[in-house]
Amino acid sequence: MKRATAAAFLLAVLVVSVAQAGTFKIEISKPPVSITVPDDWSPNRSEDEVDGVSPDSSVSFLLYDTQAKDLASAGGDAINVLTKNGMKVERGATQTKAGTLAGRAATETQYSASEDDQPRQVNLAVALVSGKRHLVFVRWGTSEGLRKNAPALKKIVDSITVK
Repeated sequence: MKRATAAAFLLAVLVVSVAQAGTFKIEISKPPVSITVPDDWSPNRSEDEVDGVSPDSSVSFLLYDTQAKDLASAGGDAINVLTKNGMKVERGATQTKAGTLAGRAATETQYSASEDDQPRQVNLAVALVSGKRHLVFVRWGTSEGLRKNAPALKKIVDSITVK
């Protein structure tokens, strides 16, 4: 009996280990949004969002969709989420430009911020999906961390699709 229990436990551990290897896709929303996140980015998924932290803990990201009247409102919601979680974001954007997110036209905005009295940079991309539905991707961290993790972040952002 003890051997059978031990064997079952080891099999369960092996199955979980195999399931977590590499990258995986997370489906959220209707129609679903898909994102591929390397497992070393410690991804977390809830019903309507995905977040992760870089292996060196210098950068975090959050992907979610929201109902908002326009791009500015959707972006303001993201800044409010960061503020509620202890980040001090300077409301004046340091840079705004056109970009893409999930193959759609997006507004990309950069903000200066601080967290635990340490300087941070916040980069926000917002794209209209349909009607009032907007897709929001926020990344934040140290300037050095964002530069160092830029290739991985680009792969993550480029993997985002709306089916």
